[in-house]
Amino acid sequence: MSAIEIIELIKTLPRADQAQVKAFLRELPDAETPIGPAVMDPEKARQISQRIFAENRELFTKLAQ
Repeated sequence: MSAIEIIELIKTLPRADQAQVKAFLRELPDAETPIGPAVMDPEKARQISQRIFAENRELFTKLAQ
């Protein structure tokens, strides 16, 4: 079965089953890469952005000048 076929099958599932598929996708090892705008938990996004800004403070300071 191809990815396209799987996607089409997922589209036909009831909303509750689609929610289970989305939850599964969020738990994949590469889940930090957003699949779409509603995928990443807002709290997780906040934590990641804070870490990025803290680790790259000098760069962001230079960019702001």
